[in-house]
Amino acid sequence: MAASGVTAVGMGSKLFPKDVIAAGQWDSISRLCTQSLEWFRK
Repeated sequence: MAASGVTAVGMGSKLFPKDVIAAGQWDSISRLCTQSLEWFRK
């Protein structure tokens, strides 16, 4: 999909898992977002 300019479709559920939100594990969400941004920068 990257060829069409789309790189992050469907990532929302991976960045914000329901169980992590329910448990209030905000540090985990921050870590997932940081890891994803590092991936995009490469």
